[in-house]
Amino acid sequence: MRKLMIICLCFSFYTIGFCSQQRGYASSGIMLSLQQSGGNNEKEQSEASKSKSFNKKKSVSKASRNGWHNDISKSDCRVLTFSFAGEIIQSENIVLKSREQWEYCKKGKKEDICQALNAGPFYKKSVRIEIHPALKMYPWEYNRFKICLKGANFSIEQIKTAYDYNISKSHIGDITLFIAKPGRKIKMDPDINGLSVKSIERKEDAIIFKLTDKWSAHYSGKTEIKMSLFKKRFFKDKYVGKYSSFDFSNDLYEIILPKELTGALKPGKYYFKWNFRRIGDNVSNPVLIDKGKTPIFKIS
Repeated sequence: MRKLMIICLCFSFYTIGFCSQQRGYASSGIMLSLQQSGGNNEKEQSEASKSKSFNKKKSVSKASRNGWHNDISKSDCRVLTFSFAGEIIQSENIVLKSREQWEYCKKGKKEDICQALNAGPFYKKSVRIEIHPALKMYPWEYNRFKICLKGANFSIEQIKTAYDYNISKSHIGDITLFIAKPGRKIKMDPDINGLSVKSIERKEDAIIFKLTDKWSAHYSGKTEIKMSLFKKRFFKDKYVGKYSSFDFSNDLYEIILPKELTGALKPGKYYFKWNFRRIGDNVSNPVLIDKGKTPIFKIS
């Protein structure tokens, strides 16, 4: 009887232990399933969070592992033109305005996908240019710069200048100052208004074409003048001939076109199309400057 009770008791304990182990396995299985489900939920939440943060507009300037940022701020630009005016050439103070704006881009299957973020700070800045020291410039020469404010950042471009300038930036109070230090000299084109027509007249079967030169004192080389003569007609003007002249720079050029060059000219209205070029010195670029048409003159 005592042996039977012990066996039953042992069997009961074994049953309880076995059931506990089974419950443990089941509990473990349930816990594992919950952990896996929780992992998927976290992944889904993370993806949803990423999607939400991508769609949400916010200002970010740091590169992302999966995308990048472009500065799409609108630029406010001004072109400044000024010429020699003493030892220091200084532009007027100008005010530029720009609001910072970025976009976030990701690689798409066919093309990049970009979305604008929230607009950033608004900037309003005063700026000017100073050229120091101011070296020699000819009276017709000038300096032309382009200054832009994009977001918080300035940029400056030398469009056409008399020197190749090395530009640095500093501040005077609230004013941003660009200081341009001249380097090598840059030849510029001749002044289009340097030569002008004084008169055209007919004398003893010759055409006398007179020109004045405003800047002859600055040139030591020659001036080439090219002319094409036309006769006015109702439908299409008649081309008569082409002529050229080379002469040392002078205050006054007198070009005589005799009958032997022009041929017999019938009565009517005439004009020249002409241009000029400075050659033989190192003052200006040797380019042809188109002067267009002269005033009409009559031959009777």
